[in-house]
Amino acid sequence: TIDIICPLYNAEKYISKLHDNIRKQKDVNINTINYILTKGNDNTEDILKDIDCNYEVIEKKEFSHSTARENMARRCNGDILVFITQDIIIEREDWLINLTKCIENGECAASYSRQTCSNNTIEKYTRERNYPEESFIVSKDDIEKKGLKTFFFSDASSAIKRDIFMELNCYDCKKFPTN
Repeated sequence: TIDIICPLYNAEKYISKLHDNIRKQKDVNINTINYILTKGNDNTEDILKDIDCNYEVIEKKEFSHSTARENMARRCNGDILVFITQDIIIEREDWLINLTKCIENGECAASYSRQTCSNNTIEKYTRERNYPEESFIVSKDDIEKKGLKTFFFSDASSAIKRDIFMELNCYDCKKFPTN
């Protein structure tokens, strides 16, 4: 089973489409979709109520990319935790199965989705470098060859076995400013 965790902030332009695209995912068993709404100044909470979503509201001073996810993850009970950001664009109905099948098959303990950028900026270059077209698996055996890249992991769209995440003590209750 899969529990999805997504922090939100002033997300009114994203939330309806995001939630709809999550619900359209094929061949997966979604246990819960959990939103963490940081108080803002738009209509995100009204939209969440209208589309009948599971969410909690936190104060702006309580938010960090790590603690928001960690606090929700500790209350989840699915086999796999999926972390996403409000602005991901889910283009296909097999996004979630592709993100999680390597974990379900025992090939790895965590995975992340490829992120692309359509504009010709430095962001496009860094995304192409960090998210190549071909999938790959790394392990401790790759440290000498890949160095720090061995540990690259993006929780903008990622999955991890819940029991492993808990065994690692989540984010160690540390308040990280970025994902």
